[in-house]
Amino acid sequence: MAALRLAVTAALRPLRAGALNTAARSVLPAATNLAARANLLHTSSLSLDRYFTESHEWVDIQDGTATIGITNYAQEALGDIVYVDLPEVDTELAAEEEFGSIESVKAASELYAPVDGVVTDVNNELSDNPGLVNESAEDNGWIIKLKVASPDQLDALMSAEQYGEFIKAALK
Repeated sequence: MAALRLAVTAALRPLRAGALNTAARSVLPAATNLAARANLLHTSSLSLDRYFTESHEWVDIQDGTATIGITNYAQEALGDIVYVDLPEVDTELAAEEEFGSIESVKAASELYAPVDGVVTDVNNELSDNPGLVNESAEDNGWIIKLKVASPDQLDALMSAEQYGEFIKAALK
C-alpha cells in the first residue's frame, strides 16, 4: 500500500501546482481551487456500498463481491496508464497483499487487496487498453473482482466522505 501511496504522492506534485489536464478541467470547470477539484475527482458513479483505501483504491460491494480499481484522483496523479499487471482468477488474497501493479508514464505502483478474498474476475480489457483506467477509473476501468471472505474488514476502509477529507488533508 505504501508504494502506491508514495507514487501517487510523488505524482501529485504537479497537481498541487494546479496542473490538471484538459480533460479534468472540462469536467470540473466550476471547481476553482485544487482541493475542490480533488474532492470531485473521485466522485464518479458512487454507490452507497463503495469504500476507499489510503492507497487510493476503491471497493464497490455487491452481493458479497468486491469490484476493485484505483480512484479518479489516483489515475489523474499517475498520468497516462500504459500497463496493468493482473492476477490470475482463483488467486487467494489477504488484505494488504499485493495483487498486481499499474504503470504510467510517471511511475510504477503496486496494487493491494483492500480485503481478504478470492479473485473471481479480472478486467482483461486492460491488457489491450490500459488507458481505460484513465478514461473510466471508477467504472469501466475496474481491475479485479474479489469474493469477500471477511466483510467486517470493510469497516476499516473509508467512506466517500472520509476519502474526500483524506484527499483535502493530503493537499495541504
